[in-house]
Amino acid sequence: IVLFKNFAEYSKYTKKDIPPYSKVTYGIFIPDLNSVVSYGKTGLGTLFHELMHSFIYANIKKEKYPNKWFDEGLASFYEYVAIKNNTLTDGFTNWRMPHLHKTIKNKKFKHLRKLILEYFQFQTYPYAQARFLFCYLWSKNKLVEFVKRYVYVLLPQYKGIELRRKTISLLEDLLKKNINVINKEYIALALKLKANKKLPLILK
Repeated sequence: IVLFKNFAEYSKYTKKDIPPYSKVTYGIFIPDLNSVVSYGKTGLGTLFHELMHSFIYANIKKEKYPNKWFDEGLASFYEYVAIKNNTLTDGFTNWRMPHLHKTIKNKKFKHLRKLILEYFQFQTYPYAQARFLFCYLWSKNKLVEFVKRYVYVLLPQYKGIELRRKTISLLEDLLKKNINVINKEYIALALKLKANKKLPLILK
């Protein structure tokens, strides 16, 4: 972990040594170096986000990279956690919720099928959408199983569009519901929740 004092130092060294990441504002994970790079005032959320990228890449084989919606969605899910007595508690909404609400209300929301099948855009709304898919899975008590099966079963066997299609099938199998039903439930749950709140557990 490389933690610079401020953004000026962070920006200076990332621009000099790793040009592809020079426009990243808060922090980065560099797979080839297995390094997390950030700066002091970004907060713990950035650190946890980048550490989750590190965790993902530590559990996959080289060249078996996850889809970006998965990579960024899971990393964003862990931006907001609680730690007490050396125990980590997850399952919270965070500052991305208002962006998701706006996306839904302005009818810019991508159906989950499209989110998974199409190219992931590195913008605020897709991050919010991808993150909340993991929130939804957490609320169904399926997050851990989904991540394990995606990383250890799907990634080693599939890539490209086939991986994306198999991911939709995995969601449907885990939840015993069609992706259209999952999409409707996702939206309904998202509109009920505010930022920085504990997620409800919905076992049905």
